[in-house]
Amino acid sequence: MCGTVRAMPARNQPPDDRQFKVGDRIIVSLSAGRVEEATVKAVFQESNETRLIVDYGFNETATVSLWQVRRE
Repeated sequence: MCGTVRAMPARNQPPDDRQFKVGDRIIVSLSAGRVEEATVKAVFQESNETRLIVDYGFNETATVSLWQVRRE
């Protein structure tokens, strides 16, 4: 028989109150651990989540969530 399983309390994440606008320079974490300096091209809401379209590198774009934006 298995032992007792206890539920772990959820981590309380502080609300992300950072505001971004078109033209802001930010640092983002992309897939596979890549970290790039990027420029915000658009900010939009998608299903209760703020997302950014960023431009990085030479002619590269990506859609990122706020959790992918590094704090300096």
